[in-house]
Amino acid sequence: MIANTEDVRDRLGAHAHAALLAFDRAARDRMTPREFYASGDDDHSTAEPTQTNANYGLQNYLMNDPSYMRLYGIEGGNERLMQELAARLACTVRIGHRVESVEALPSGGFVLRHSSARGHAEDRHDAVVVALPHDQIPKVSFGGDRLRAAVDRHRAHHDHPAHYLRATILFDRPFWRDSMDGSFWMLDRFDGCCLYDESSRDPLTTHGVLGWLIGGDAARTLAMDTDDRIVRAVLD
Repeated sequence: MIANTEDVRDRLGAHAHAALLAFDRAARDRMTPREFYASGDDDHSTAEPTQTNANYGLQNYLMNDPSYMRLYGIEGGNERLMQELAARLACTVRIGHRVESVEALPSGGFVLRHSSARGHAEDRHDAVVVALPHDQIPKVSFGGDRLRAAVDRHRAHHDHPAHYLRATILFDRPFWRDSMDGSFWMLDRFDGCCLYDESSRDPLTTHGVLGWLIGGDAARTLAMDTDDRIVRAVLD
């Protein structure tokens, strides 16, 4: 187990320790935090090494530096974010509504149709901001030739799927906290994967939840197995 640079020195030797520090300095010199945040649209890399580039790998390395990115969890789950935003905004907020269509009007503006447990309704707006995951955009109908064509171009531009498999397991207690700090780790299994302490989001819980995020060819291969075989593989 390697948790810091001193562990690198103890387990891999002084030469490896010096090489890591030199690489870290070179990485930060090559890309500043400002350049890191502006790097989202410079390429369309995918998960496999043969289809990506050095800058993409550099971004994945630098995201572990607190100067470039910091991770946090919300107590009570991500839904608390929407609830707090709704409570603080001086406008009409509809939670639990599903947008079914957005249509551009010839006279200008848009009509937005939505549904909820109360039935169907529609609203008119001067502007509409769509913030959806890529695979959810087709579930909304966009009316008007120009609008529909613009959305189709947007989807095609960002249509670069990658293979991921997530396995999440509930344990009676978070036994790993006896020997490991932090809420996530990088493993060298499955061609390299992330392991998350999902239960760290709730400090009051007594059970433990671990989530393995596996990518690339390993995810595609493992996804062909049964759930039982996947569980045994991640537990091993």
